[in-house]
This record gives sequence, C-alpha cells and structure tokens, in this order.
Amino acid sequence: MSHNRLEFVNTTYRIAGAPQEVLPYNPKRQYLFIQNQTLNRLFLSFGNKANSLDGVIIPGNWYYEPYQCPASSVNLFTQTITTVVVIEGILRR
Repeated sequence: MSHNRLEFVNTTYRIAGAPQEVLPYNPKRQYLFIQNQTLNRLFLSFGNKANSLDGVIIPGNWYYEPYQCPASSVNLFTQTITTVVVIEGILRR
C-alpha cells in the first residue's frame, strides 16, 4: 500500500519590471496559492511570460488560489516592486 502526501513549499519573491518564472513545469503540483502583499496589480500567466495584456490579474493585497491546479510554469509580472508569497503543494509518494 502506498502513502501519498503533499509537501508544501512557501517562497517569497520580489517582482519588479520584468516577467519572472517563479515555478517551473511540475506535473506533481497539486496545490497553488499566490498572495500579492502590496497595493500593486500583479499579472499571472501559466506556461508563458506574464504581461499586462492577458492572463490573470491579482489586485493589491489579494490572492489567487485556482480550483484546478495547473502543472505548467507559473509566471508573474508587475510594473513596480511587488512582494509575492507563493505556496506550492507537491505530491510525494
């Protein structure tokens, strides 16, 4: 009998002025939580560079927690310095 468990990794990033991949593709990702800790808008994209024209907008002092967790890379962008907390839940066997 195998036992599966989620291991949570909590990382804080400072995003400023350029798209940044904060998490690579991971098929074992089962949970994702992204918290914008400043008043600036944060732009989120999965699988490609984030920009201000498409993707998900996370308002200041808000969070994003998808119902279905994507395995693709997680990319963030903001036009000013923004502090972001990313929590990833990874399936371990």
